[in-house]
Amino acid sequence: ITVCDGPIEVVRGGARFDAREGMPLQAQDIVRTLPGARMARLETSLGAAIDLGPATQLLLHPATTPWPGERSALGYLATGWAKLSAGSSTVSNTAAIGLATASVHVAPLAAGVVLVQAQTEGAASATTLFAFVEAGGAQLSEYATAPPSKKSVAAKAVPVSLAEGQAYRRSSAQSTGNLPGDLLARASAAVLAQVPPALKDSL
Repeated sequence: ITVCDGPIEVVRGGARFDAREGMPLQAQDIVRTLPGARMARLETSLGAAIDLGPATQLLLHPATTPWPGERSALGYLATGWAKLSAGSSTVSNTAAIGLATASVHVAPLAAGVVLVQAQTEGAASATTLFAFVEAGGAQLSEYATAPPSKKSVAAKAVPVSLAEGQAYRRSSAQSTGNLPGDLLARASAAVLAQVPPALKDSL
């Protein structure tokens, strides 16, 4: 953790710690920013960085892979806002510097910066996914799970490419119905206004 602005927790096993700048993180750690936090920045050995907004929860390097094809990722964004920057990363497998969510895997391309929001809504805890490419480009993979009657059919990932300035959204109904999300030529001003201030300095 290189920036710790506000109340932020790290959950490791059965223990919970107050996060601090310079604190090393481990695989399976959960980083949780509380509603009163402004931002946390996590810098990785691969050169990529993740900025977390308030009321956000991220699981680092999940041991299991709930996304299709055993796709690697820096973490699993359960809820909240994250800004993912490829930075100086030169990894050939861009999925390795991506984030997994309940319905989509998102990874920035070379020098790319992408904002991601995983939002829990309703009593059924369905998830809505929003992504916006601030710079460069991004590669998304939509998860299309097998229908209940065909559980033996392997899930597959459907790739979606985003260019700078483009946005993407996928509702819980689209996810559960195995329907593609919506590719937007640009994000609306109303949506961008919801981005936490610490994550939209360059918007």
